[in-house]
Amino acid sequence: TAAELNILDGVTATATELNYVDGVTSAIQTQLDAKLPLAGGTLTGDLILGDNIKIEVGSASGGDLQIYHDGSNSYIDDAGAGNLYIRGSDMVRLQSITGERYMQGTADGVVSLYFNNSEKLVTSSSGVTISGELATDTLSVGGTAVTSTAAELNILDGVTATTTELN
Repeated sequence: TAAELNILDGVTATATELNYVDGVTSAIQTQLDAKLPLAGGTLTGDLILGDNIKIEVGSASGGDLQIYHDGSNSYIDDAGAGNLYIRGSDMVRLQSITGERYMQGTADGVVSLYFNNSEKLVTSSSGVTISGELATDTLSVGGTAVTSTAAELNILDGVTATTTELN
C-alpha cells in the first residue's frame, strides 16, 4: 500500500532482508529486551537441554566442568586443573532418585556408608563402627598382625582375658 511504501521511504534493503521482519507484531527492540541478557540476568523458568548438550563452565576448551546427560547416563566431569569439591553447609548426602542413601557426611561429625539403605560403616571421634560381617585378607590390631586361623580364634570365643593373661 501507499502507507507501507511511505514507511519504507529512504530504506535500502533487499527483499530477503525485508522478509526477516515479515510477521513481526511488535517493536523488534521490545522483543530483544525480553530475552535473557548475555551478561547477568535471571532465568525464571526451566532450562531444558537435549541429550549430549553440555553445560560447560570454565575457560578450558570444552569447559573445566561439564554437566550433561548422554541419553542413558548423567555425568559431572571435572576436566580442568585442580580438584572437584562437592560442598554443603551442614551435610552432603549421595542418594538415589527415590531417596535410598549411599553415603552421608556431616560437618564435624560422622560419615556413614550404606548398603541397600542400611547403615553399614560409621565413623566417629573414637573410630569406626561396622554393622554386619567384616571380611579381610589380613588384620592388624594396634599395629600387631593377627595371624591366628579361624579355628584358633573360635577356641577363644567367649573368653575374657587380657593379652598378658593369654601370654
